[in-house]
Amino acid sequence: MKRLFFLALVTNALFGSLAIEASTFSTSIMHPAPVEPSGVIRGPLTTAKTTYYFSIGAQAGELLTQLALQGTQGAEKQLQLELLDNNARVQESYWIHGGDVSSEATRSFPIDLTGRRILRVIVQGPETGNFCVVLGGSALPTTGDQECRSSIEKANDDRSREEIATTDLRAAKIEVIESQCEQRLRIGADVLFDFDKAETRSDAPATLDQAVKYIQTSHHAVRVEGHTDGKGTDAYNQVLSEKRAESVRRYLTRQGVASARVTSRGFGKIRPVAPNTHSDGSDDPEGRQKNRRVEIVIDTCAGTQAASDKELLTK
Repeated sequence: MKRLFFLALVTNALFGSLAIEASTFSTSIMHPAPVEPSGVIRGPLTTAKTTYYFSIGAQAGELLTQLALQGTQGAEKQLQLELLDNNARVQESYWIHGGDVSSEATRSFPIDLTGRRILRVIVQGPETGNFCVVLGGSALPTTGDQECRSSIEKANDDRSREEIATTDLRAAKIEVIESQCEQRLRIGADVLFDFDKAETRSDAPATLDQAVKYIQTSHHAVRVEGHTDGKGTDAYNQVLSEKRAESVRRYLTRQGVASARVTSRGFGKIRPVAPNTHSDGSDDPEGRQKNRRVEIVIDTCAGTQAASDKELLTK
C-alpha cells in the first residue's frame, strides 16, 4: 500500500505548484475542477460553509485520502470529504472538525471501476485557518510521493515574512487598501516622478523595492494603474498616466517579478480619490496631490502564476 503523505497546513504561498489554488475551485457540480497530478488540494478556510467540487480520473483500486486542518486554537473548524456516485449521491464520506490548532485524519475508499469520479469538499472556519486534502493510493498511482510542506515552523516563517513586508510598506509610506479580491498598494506619484515626467526618480527604488517584496509574498496577478490630478487636458493626462504606469511595471519586472504577472494601464484624471477643487471652485492642492498616484493592484482572487520570481526576501 502506498505511503500516505504527512500533512502540515501552511499559508497559500508555501504550496507552490504542488496543489490546486483556492481561486480555481469550482462550486458547481456541473463543472468540477480537475485535481492536479500531485493529488493535493489546499486553501484557506471560509467563514461561511463553502462546498467545492473536484474530478479525478481514478483506476480500480484503493483511493487513499488524508484531511488536515490548521488554525487558531479554540476556533471551530470543519473539513469534510465526500466521494459521489454517478447519480451525485454520497457514496463514501468522512470529516474532521473541532477547535484544536491542528487536526488530521485518514481513510481509504474502494474504487470498483476505472473512470471519472466526483469529490465534494466542504470547508468552514476562521479565514486565518487553512485546510489540505491529499489523494493517492492504487486508484491514483501517478500522484507520486509529493506532499504539502511538512514544517509548521516554515509556515510560521512565511507568515512572519508577509507581516514584515506589510510593516515595510507602511514605513515606505505606501497605503494598502484591501477589498474582496484586491489589495491596492497606493503610492503618491510625487514620490516616484519629477513634475511632468514619466521616468522614475533616482530615489524611487527606496519605495518601489518595498512594493516588490510584498508582491513576492504571493504569485497573484498584478496590475499597475496610473492616475493624475485634474489639471490639464484629458488627452495629456491619459498619456502621462499610461507612461507612468508602464514605467513602474518595467521596474517591477527588472526586480524579478515575472513579466507574465504584471500589466499596466493609465486612467488619466477620470478616477480621482479626492476633490481637485474646493466647494467654492478654488484649487485644492492637497486633493490634487492625492489624485496624482500609482496603484499596484494585486488580484487576490486570480490563480497564481508559476513560481518564476526571484526570491528577494531570502537575500
